[in-house]
Amino acid sequence: MKSVIFILALFFSSFCFSQTNLFIRVYDLNNHKIAKGNLETISDSSITILQSAKKAAKEISYAKIGSIRLKRSFGHTVAMSTLITATTFGLLGTATASSVASNGLCFLCTPTDGLAAGGLGGAVVGAVFGGIIGGIRSNNIIKISSINGDFVKWQTARQQLSFAMVK
Repeated sequence: MKSVIFILALFFSSFCFSQTNLFIRVYDLNNHKIAKGNLETISDSSITILQSAKKAAKEISYAKIGSIRLKRSFGHTVAMSTLITATTFGLLGTATASSVASNGLCFLCTPTDGLAAGGLGGAVVGAVFGGIIGGIRSNNIIKISSINGDFVKWQTARQQLSFAMVK
């Protein structure tokens, strides 16, 4: 019974570390990506983005912004949940393989077999859950209309971004 509770706790804990900040990609007037990262602040004339790769904040004026895209893609959600769940299940399979095999309860004989079986099973489970989560999240994405350096469109987009940050 303890192992069942441990497995369930380990499984559900892999989904606890979700994205809490609003990830955005900013494109210029020529539709080239000029910045990507987590949205820090929104002012009347600019936005500040904390770029994850450089760990530096970048302030961008509304006059340089062509469009803004929110969230990460459906494929990113599926890939990350698959990776996390496959790793978790693989480690769980490795840890339990030798003890289960010694009791004669399972076909797994070595920790390597447990790693392979757990990783493969975790990848399948993670892909299914990632597909479900990605499908639900894609329905809730707020669409930001193109700004193209226009102040009136920027004010509308600023309100939408403020709403998305609270959500």
